[in-house]
Amino acid sequence: AEAAGVRKLDLFPAETAAFFAANRTAEAEQLIDETIRSDPQNTNVLNTVIQVSAMFRHYTNAVSAIDRLLAIQPDNTAALMTKASFCLQLTNYTAAVDALTRVLSRETNNYNAQLYRAIAYLGDDQLDEAQHDYQGLLKTFPNSTEVASGLAEIAWRRKDTNTALHFYSLCLSNSASITSNQVKFLRDRLQALKPESP
Repeated sequence: AEAAGVRKLDLFPAETAAFFAANRTAEAEQLIDETIRSDPQNTNVLNTVIQVSAMFRHYTNAVSAIDRLLAIQPDNTAALMTKASFCLQLTNYTAAVDALTRVLSRETNNYNAQLYRAIAYLGDDQLDEAQHDYQGLLKTFPNSTEVASGLAEIAWRRKDTNTALHFYSLCLSNSASITSNQVKFLRDRLQALKPESP
């Protein structure tokens, strides 16, 4: 029976992936549920579910498995970061903020967590909180396009033209690190912010 059990777990990732690839999502989810139920504390199973679900962009399944993993390993910051990135994909900004705040309570200098939290706050239209995180990052990364664009977006939403112009210009001055579409977006924003010539 032991050998059969091991073989079953060995096949689990391939079977799950095959169901997802064939768009047989209900069967994939049933297999996931049954496998987790048979050994709910098995972190290998949970990590497999997270990886396979994420590969096929089934982020809700992945987050569910991460929550189970975090119940077993509450201090697993890598799992919290992964959860936050999936929650951002799902536009579940509140859950992303919660996961990232938990990371930052343990790792105060985790700049990725701070950046993702700023993005999540911005997504949730919590502009003061987003600005606080972006301003903190600006001190350490004064030339970061991601930080400058976040602060520019906050200023744009507040109709604070001068600050928006400053940060959008800063983004363009570092345009080597961004795509041509982003450059076009920045130029359009700057054009919209500049007063019409008489």
